[in-house]
Amino acid sequence: MRFLYSNAMNDNYKRLVEIIESLAVSSAHRSLEWYDEHNHILLQYQKFFPSFEDANIEITNPEFRQKCKTLDVLITKLLREYDSYRWFSLYDYHRFNQILLWIVDYANEDGSIEDILQNLKI
Repeated sequence: MRFLYSNAMNDNYKRLVEIIESLAVSSAHRSLEWYDEHNHILLQYQKFFPSFEDANIEITNPEFRQKCKTLDVLITKLLREYDSYRWFSLYDYHRFNQILLWIVDYANEDGSIEDILQNLKI
């Protein structure tokens, strides 16, 4: 069970890195289907982390806590834009994913990565 669990986390981590890389290479127009797919990813994050600020509360590093707050602001903005226009700022989405990766990497150093990625089914 643990092996499968780790594979799911690894897949989610790889997907996160792939999203960041694809956004860094090109900020060109994306299809509506792409926005639909990535909105679904954001909704999954929101489902499992209604407030990033409340994630891993045992981590008290001020930079970690501030980045969690920033994720809450960005996800709200991105989801609102999608609901209104069926697209969202690629710049903000890139920032969101970069910050999320930083948080996951930091939590991994702290031994808490499972708390962040364990339930995501993306």
